[in-house]
Amino acid sequence: MESAFAQLGEAQVEVRGDELSATFGLIRCQIAQAKDAARFDARA
Repeated sequence: MESAFAQLGEAQVEVRGDELSATFGLIRCQIAQAKDAARFDARA
């Protein structure tokens, strides 16, 4: 029983890590888009 809980805990940590990296990926994407928009505004 204990090992099942331990495995579940590890799985939750992995999922949270994936969510975190996905969130950071989204933020990076938004920053890149903002930079592109700023460059476009500067050109116009």
